[in-house]
Amino acid sequence: SLKGRAYAVAAEKLRDAGILLDEAEKLAEKGLEVQREEAEKQTRALLRMNMLTLGRVYLQRGKLKEAEKVLKEAYGDGTGVGEIAAALAEIAEKRGKNAEAGEYLMTAAVRPGAVHAKN
Repeated sequence: SLKGRAYAVAAEKLRDAGILLDEAEKLAEKGLEVQREEAEKQTRALLRMNMLTLGRVYLQRGKLKEAEKVLKEAYGDGTGVGEIAAALAEIAEKRGKNAEAGEYLMTAAVRPGAVHAKN
């Protein structure tokens, strides 16, 4: 991320100048922390995207148990849940669990954050 890189550049400038090395250390540590957090977010987003795709494939093939398992795992992350909730609503509807389907649809409407474009 740009923020993490900014910390690293500032730390490098101080290190190059041989001044404020304690501050350079703190900046470099903060930059590394920010970069790690961003990398974890990107990894989670890619996993959710793949889990949603796999869940949809299972759903299209009629494998409701498998679809529900992978989609609930993706849903549990709490981010980008709109599409996942919509798929879980479809599973609940196919199982005749209309109240559960309604809850998932409400979540999809309130928290539409897309994991990725629909397949």
